[in-house]
Amino acid sequence: MSLISSERGKAVKFEMSANKCQLVVNNPDAGNASMDVACNYSSHTMEVSVNAKYLISAIKDASLSCDEVTVHLENAGSPMLMTSNGEGWCAVVMPLLTYR
Repeated sequence: MSLISSERGKAVKFEMSANKCQLVVNNPDAGNASMDVACNYSSHTMEVSVNAKYLISAIKDASLSCDEVTVHLENAGSPMLMTSNGEGWCAVVMPLLTYR
């Protein structure tokens, strides 16, 4: 995902629906990519975009102390709070405003 995201197309979009989470990158210069992510999600369908570099940084940091990350979202415009099954790790990733 980070190979396709760039300064011009730096957003990675989470598309979440019932027990399905997908990461999607659309880059006008390098093309498109998508990746399914294992998840437990039971709320309404939601899409939220974040900066790929910030997301990768948070996941790398979490991987040092845990093997599972929980993402807490109020809505598509709210901060993404990430917590772990390990002791005390958390991160906040702010959403990006994207236009279709």
